Amino acid sequence: MKSVQLPNFLQGLRKRRIDEMEFIDNRITQLLKIKFPIIEGGMAWVGTPKLAAAISEAGGLGMIGSGSMNADILDEKIECIKQLTEKPFGVNIMLLNPAADSLVLKILEKRVPVVFWSWESLKISS
Repeated sequence: MKSVQLPNFLQGLRKRRIDEMEFIDNRITQLLKIKFPIIEGGMAWVGTPKLAAAISEAGGLGMIGSGSMNADILDEKIECIKQLTEKPFGVNIMLLNPAADSLVLKILEKRVPVVFWSWESLKISS
């Protein structure tokens, strides 16, 4: 494999090979305890436990999108992903969800390893 010069901002990061794939071992992979620096976006209706577990099992960080959920539904989804994988996963909370407070409490109760927060999209005026 041909050696590639890293950009300056990536200098100092260690490279290593796993399963014949070269990637960068960095603080994100170490902090999240994942194999590859790939994080699924927490998408409501799409970020299901099945998809999140598949991504986590493959070495990335799978995310459950809780945008349309209440605490009881999130509880079910967290239990589901825990049955599908022992790898790290996360939950995305859309802070505009009226149930956001109860979702945070549920995430703390269930000891979810990673939480992403999202807000409404930026409105750009010309």
